[in-house]
Amino acid sequence: MLGNILKFLIALFAIVLGLFVIIKLVGNVELVVGIISLTFGILAIIWTLKARSILSTGSSLRKYTGNFLMCLIFILLFSIWDTMARILNFQGIFLYFEYFFIVMTYMVFVMAAYQILYLGKEFGFLKEIKVMKKAIKEKKLKTK
Repeated sequence: MLGNILKFLIALFAIVLGLFVIIKLVGNVELVVGIISLTFGILAIIWTLKARSILSTGSSLRKYTGNFLMCLIFILLFSIWDTMARILNFQGIFLYFEYFFIVMTYMVFVMAAYQILYLGKEFGFLKEIKVMKKAIKEKKLKTK
């Protein structure tokens, strides 16, 4: 256990030191954060695509994963555009593309949230929980 904690602390130190060096070399914190965000976004898309590929075709979970993937793509497009805007100093009408990407992200999030509600109804155990609570309550009443 101590070995795992030590490995974690060394890895954490290496990551923080690496970020510090990158920020010092580039000199622009916002640009570095933007580029690092892009790498996380790409990784999230790759993992989501892998997960989606193993889910059953037509399943509600696969449909939800598709909506989640669309959210990730719009967020990634927003991040790409935002990073390019910082590098190329976009101004004026070009900034509206950022707004478009973020609005589309929220619209797809709304669809995904509705699908989560549907999944909760499909896979939820609300009825079973009510039966269990009722049984526990009856048992408590009998023991008193």
